[in-house]
Amino acid sequence: MPFTTAPVDTSAYYVPVLSPEMTGRHALRRAVGSALERGARHIVVDCSSWQDQDLALLSSLIACAGLCAVEGAQFELRNLDSSVRETLNELRLAPRLGLALEQ
Repeated sequence: MPFTTAPVDTSAYYVPVLSPEMTGRHALRRAVGSALERGARHIVVDCSSWQDQDLALLSSLIACAGLCAVEGAQFELRNLDSSVRETLNELRLAPRLGLALEQ
């Protein structure tokens, strides 16, 4: 049985949103800030484990998007649960967080 994977952008810095390293409210922002300090210009946050409406996490993601904007870096969320994506679209936060608006 063949195994295929989607192409991976090797120039991007990947951050899993709820990994064991991301404990604490400000860990995500510290990780993104550290990546920016090391010269990363494309931050991709893997949201595959984020399935609940979490305002603290949302606040951290908005702060990270702001850090990237100030540094001229691209910020992107991937693998969002459909209910979280829908909420972000309703709040009109999708473009700010690097998401394409969906109908």
